[in-house]
Amino acid sequence: MDSSIFIHLVSPKWIRLAAASSALLLIAIAIALTAGQGGDDRGPSTAQQQTDSKPAPAPASEHEHFSDIYVIDVRSRHLTRVTQYQLAQQPAWSPNRRIAFAAANCDDCYTRLFHVDSRGVDQVLIRSPGVRHLFHPTWSPDGRTIAAVVLGKGIYSIALSGRGTRRLTSGQSDEAPAWSPKGDWIAFDRQTHEANYDLYEVNSVTRKLRRLTHDPSPEINPSWSPDGSRIVFAEQQANGKWGIVTMKPDGSGRRRITGSAISAQEPAWSPDGKNIAFTKQALDRASIAIIAANGNGKIRRLTGRSLFSSKPAWSPDGKSIAFSATKHAGG
Repeated sequence: MDSSIFIHLVSPKWIRLAAASSALLLIAIAIALTAGQGGDDRGPSTAQQQTDSKPAPAPASEHEHFSDIYVIDVRSRHLTRVTQYQLAQQPAWSPNRRIAFAAANCDDCYTRLFHVDSRGVDQVLIRSPGVRHLFHPTWSPDGRTIAAVVLGKGIYSIALSGRGTRRLTSGQSDEAPAWSPKGDWIAFDRQTHEANYDLYEVNSVTRKLRRLTHDPSPEINPSWSPDGSRIVFAEQQANGKWGIVTMKPDGSGRRRITGSAISAQEPAWSPDGKNIAFTKQALDRASIAIIAANGNGKIRRLTGRSLFSSKPAWSPDGKSIAFSATKHAGG
């Protein structure tokens, strides 16, 4: 299918995320579209039923189309591949150094959540009784619960103890949840009308909902500072590119930390509060980069042209960043 036609079939948010011709994000769109079709709610393949912990590898001819989770050392740029051909995306690092992510074992299977050691061993399926098609995991500060998006139904909390799931929001477009450092609030973005998104937060206990922004420009991908005093997010600029902005949780004190010449999304605050990782976009490239949280200094790009990268997530010690990526054509 022609990619422009394919993108047109999905929501405005997916259009924005695919604006840089992201092969990885097109994969995510394909998962979401097929997972949401009521007539094809397929469970694990035979191979997956045998282990029930890891999606079955794709045929060798399809490997170049699959995204996986990687970990990069921030200082040395040493790269470790954590998953193998799993349609894996959206990593989130737990306090105990486990990495949660969303994955499927084929492009027309429903997406489930897993967590794995940062070395790529001991992969475990996260049980989610009563819900399927899960995306965007985020860990509670105590590491006992994961909040995630259930496709088209809102944000749910999932107890790792296996005691069940709990619905927190009911917005069909609710995405990108981010748990606050104190564990009381979960920030996320929601479609407010056809061409716009704003930031919200929901209380993880009472389910009280608060709207954080009321702007004509789309705002997505919230992430908390480690002390909870600010939120960083991506905002579309007048020139159509995306910029990284920080603000206080009440919406005041806004500060844009990336210039108008670049396009940047999916910010993530480092554990020491000094830096912000983000996805730096170009016409047909996407890389993981770092900038000082105050916007001063130069942008440091971590990943090269061989990977089309997205969704950075810092390790608890701040020494590494997990991200999802697909091999770039010809890379």
